[in-house]
Amino acid sequence: MRRTLTSLALISSLTLALTACNDEAPKVEKKESAKTVEKTKPAQDMTPTEALDNMKRDAQAVANKATSLAKSAEEATQNALSDLTNMIASGDATRGAKVFKKCKSCHTVDAGGKNKVGPNLFGIVGRVPGTYEGFKYSKSMQGYGAPWREDTIADYVANPTAFLKEVTESKSAKSKMTFKLKDKQSRLDVAAYLTTLK
Repeated sequence: MRRTLTSLALISSLTLALTACNDEAPKVEKKESAKTVEKTKPAQDMTPTEALDNMKRDAQAVANKATSLAKSAEEATQNALSDLTNMIASGDATRGAKVFKKCKSCHTVDAGGKNKVGPNLFGIVGRVPGTYEGFKYSKSMQGYGAPWREDTIADYVANPTAFLKEVTESKSAKSKMTFKLKDKQSRLDVAAYLTTLK
């Protein structure tokens, strides 16, 4: 009998203690919520619509982060490819001076040098095509107004007429230069050499 009474007293005490804890719990939550603002309600207090909205928002945040990471990865890949391309496809001016010997029958490269079958090429990089004084250019060359760059020179010497047709968007465009330098590395080397003539 004593054991039963002791057990009942113990159960009663525990029940009172748990009730007191439950009564105190909201006060603790209120104090904590005053310290930190919660962005969302606890899951048990949400309506299904609110829960769905929260899941959509979280999914959108994950999607945005994934898109951002994908863009960063793509930019890094493009930069790496560009660096690799530049390393592979760069010209060597010393080799270009040797290759240019093929061009000396038509061009001079001295400052103020005379024109031959083709114009003097000293200072060609940065010069507008068709403007070297004393040389009579084709109308197509005179119509191409973008200054020469190292890459455009390399493209031009591959096939001068095809180059002019493309950049002027004219099927009838024609260059006086008939020589074509087929080897890509040789073109890059010649362009690098011409860049040094300033």
